[in-house]
Formats: sequence, C-alpha cells, structure tokens
Amino acid sequence: MTRNRKGDNGYSAFYSMVDQLVMGRATYDFNMREAETFPYPGKTCYVFTNQAGLPLDPHVEFVSGDFDPESRRLIQDVLT
Repeated sequence: MTRNRKGDNGYSAFYSMVDQLVMGRATYDFNMREAETFPYPGKTCYVFTNQAGLPLDPHVEFVSGDFDPESRRLIQDVLT
C-alpha cells in the first residue's frame, strides 16, 4: 500500500462533513491540556464521563449515565 505523505490525505474534506464529536473524559482532558484553544470550533462535542460536578464548558456537553440510552439519543440527533 502506498501512502501519500504530503498533504492531509483528505482529512480536511472528511472533517468538514463532521457535525458532532463524541469522546471520553480522558481524551477531553488531554485535548484541553495540549491545545491553546478549543480544538473543535463549530462542532457539537459530547464528552462522556462518570464524574459529576465538572466546570461548565461552553464548547461541550458533558454526558453521564448509561451509554446505551445516550448513544441512542446521539444517533437520533444525527439522523434527524
């Protein structure tokens, strides 16, 4: 398999089609430590966590509880 090492290999085109991101708390924490600004501007971002009482972040919606009901809700949001 030959890989194109120049450019983004279509990532920008793919990312432009993404409306929502879903990640776990550890990924969110890593991104916020490493990035100077929120790395996903203009995207709806859900962070799944079991930790309560997190500080509000205008860029994300923290989601807790059972994953299955929440994942169904997110899928319905995407399909509608």
